[in-house]
Amino acid sequence: MADGKYSETLKLPGFLAFFWTQFLGAFNDNFLKIVVSFIALDLATRGSSSYVELIAFLFILPSALFSGYAGHLADVYSKRNILVAVKFFEIIIMILALAAFFTGHFDSMLALVFLMGLHAAFFSPAKYGILPEMLPDKDLSRGNGLLEMSTFMAIILGTSLGGALFASWKHNLPLIGVVMIAIAILGAISSLGIPRVPASGAAKLFRINPFGEILGGLGRLRNDRTLWLTVFGISYFWFLGALVQINILFFGKELLHLDEWSAGRWARAAFYREEFSRLGLGETIRLPVEVYARSGLANHHIYNQFVICAPRRDELRAHLTRAGIGTEIYYPLPLHLQECFRDLGYQEGEFPESERASKESLALPIFPELLEEQQSYVVEQIAAFYGRG
Repeated sequence: MADGKYSETLKLPGFLAFFWTQFLGAFNDNFLKIVVSFIALDLATRGSSSYVELIAFLFILPSALFSGYAGHLADVYSKRNILVAVKFFEIIIMILALAAFFTGHFDSMLALVFLMGLHAAFFSPAKYGILPEMLPDKDLSRGNGLLEMSTFMAIILGTSLGGALFASWKHNLPLIGVVMIAIAILGAISSLGIPRVPASGAAKLFRINPFGEILGGLGRLRNDRTLWLTVFGISYFWFLGALVQINILFFGKELLHLDEWSAGRWARAAFYREEFSRLGLGETIRLPVEVYARSGLANHHIYNQFVICAPRRDELRAHLTRAGIGTEIYYPLPLHLQECFRDLGYQEGEFPESERASKESLALPIFPELLEEQQSYVVEQIAAFYGRG
């Protein structure tokens, strides 16, 4: 590579516009993909775990189906015009994404992942092919380096920021759609600054068979061992990256217990404890005991229910019902007095603690989306019942 600086390459006419066009497109690719993947992870808790793998498949499928067509267009027409057209197509995709987030229609989101894969498939040949037409030979290696750097930075930032915004706005997904539209518009505006380059002038016949161009290219690769090994190495690298990206989502959710659903319940349980303490109900109400935390074991209470033990339970429940608060009693009879265990011969009074729990236990509302104001209202109504309000 000739002497020079990366800063000088960035100052070449139109290169900075091309740099940001590429960066913003790759950012949106990964932004949309990670947001839809997190939505799929939420569905996985209801038995649809195959969606995450399907998302990765749908994103890469257009490259397999349409790379030949994309390469043909980049060879025959102006690469700059193709880049601009693809960027405006991205705006349309993101408008459709906004609509899908509004409706919550997950199948539409999957279709949009496919369309973003299509966007990437047609963008890539023109992106790599335009560099030698934009840059002098002495800057070509640096240009390629900057291009690859922008790609990886876009993947990292699109994935991480997409996850962060999903965590903050998962119950207001249209806001994420608005952000994606804004990024697509910025990318389209940036693409207008890419230098105009003429069509290559290649007179190639269009092949209807989408794999014809690919098979022809593979045939030429076999005659160049160095080039073949290079392509194999790059392909293997991207294969591993895609594999890790898929599995890291499950790793975080299943093995590291980074489950927002569970974390939300823990937070709601902690706030209930604060409210019962604030209103001086500690002597009246028995709260759930975290047995695992006391034992030092790594397991923990998941708070699928938040069950209290309260004197005059049935009267309290009626009071809460009148206040518009739903509650539940899961074991109105202790196990030893239930019909299915009658043959064991146990009588009332033999398990007094179980019998007491069956008469006092009451499950309060708890779910990740429960608001603190709603929890305060629940505890305040309990305090009012016992004359503490």
